[in-house]
Amino acid sequence: MKIVGHRGSSHTAPENTMAAFRLAWEEGVDAVEFDVHLTRDGRIAVIHDDNTLRTTGCDRRVGLMTLDELKVLDAGRWKDPRWRGESIPELAEVLASGPTNTRFFIEVKCGPEILPELERTLRITGARDEFRYVVLSFDLEVLRRARSFLPHLELLWNVELQPEGNGWRPTADELIGKAREASADTIGIGYGPGVEAPLIRALQQARLKVFVWTVDEPLAACRLAEQNVDYLASNRPGFIREQLRL
Repeated sequence: MKIVGHRGSSHTAPENTMAAFRLAWEEGVDAVEFDVHLTRDGRIAVIHDDNTLRTTGCDRRVGLMTLDELKVLDAGRWKDPRWRGESIPELAEVLASGPTNTRFFIEVKCGPEILPELERTLRITGARDEFRYVVLSFDLEVLRRARSFLPHLELLWNVELQPEGNGWRPTADELIGKAREASADTIGIGYGPGVEAPLIRALQQARLKVFVWTVDEPLAACRLAEQNVDYLASNRPGFIREQLRL
């Protein structure tokens, strides 16, 4: 099971900042996961929300700002004064940060309009490596379009299971069917009571990998490791690695 730093090592450092990614690499993670939006000037900013208020204190829409305007905002102070001055990174900065044997899970938080610039960024940074880069989205249309722009990259469909009757939706069959329609290689599932061995086994038997987020408790991580989950995302990736003795 590979350990993925969710927005970097975001329990300690401010999410989706270079500080969080550097800390994750220092902790020996296998990969980092982060979120991207397209800016007004067509650049790719690494930030989760479509508004900067929560992490910078400035109430602005990411898509209405240029990258330079975003970079002057303080994305670290909200977490702790010691992180004051951390900025919102550009995608290329993050891709340049990791050791050569690590991976990047790039979650598209806007629409498919970002895909041409994503393809360009991966190409000009020399990062078009089908092993190192995974594109994620909750939006199946983003994944369908991504397959044409990035035909060799791993694609991951994110879902959250919802209770229905005595079970959960989407069912394993529904997940498999929709993943195949979108040419997804991996299913990302929000951790909860519906994430059990039969579901994981059914997805993997259909030749889909399983990514579970976000798991910060060692007992849950241990159980998922025993169930042969492929990827586990955590806000505390170093701690989870230590507890699992990876």
